[in-house]
Amino acid sequence: MQNNRWLSTTGTSSSSRTSSIHEDQQQFFASKEECHLKSIKTFDDWEYVIKSLSKTSLVHDDTLKTAKLFTQVDSLSKNTKNSIEKTSKTLDQLLDKKLSILAAVKNFNDIKLLLDINAITRKHWISEEE
Repeated sequence: MQNNRWLSTTGTSSSSRTSSIHEDQQQFFASKEECHLKSIKTFDDWEYVIKSLSKTSLVHDDTLKTAKLFTQVDSLSKNTKNSIEKTSKTLDQLLDKKLSILAAVKNFNDIKLLLDINAITRKHWISEEE
């Protein structure tokens, strides 16, 4: 009996079931295609976001590098300024020493002229030879 029941209903409702299944399949494929398109769009959107973040990150990294270079230049300029000041002080001290050495040499030359050491030494050597 059950076979007859299925057979009798299959003949009349098979076309409605087929069309219903066909419509369900079309809706399924439509929704599947729509989901596929939405997922592709989502991936494209994420790709755009990630690229934007990457570009922003690169700009941020470049900004940090530039800021670090500026601070390095600032510290280098301070070190250079300190070195120049120390060198200037050292040169001033050397100039003072040079002037004092020149004054001492001039004093020695003045003393030599006043003492007339050449004449004294000649007399000494001459008297030694005799």
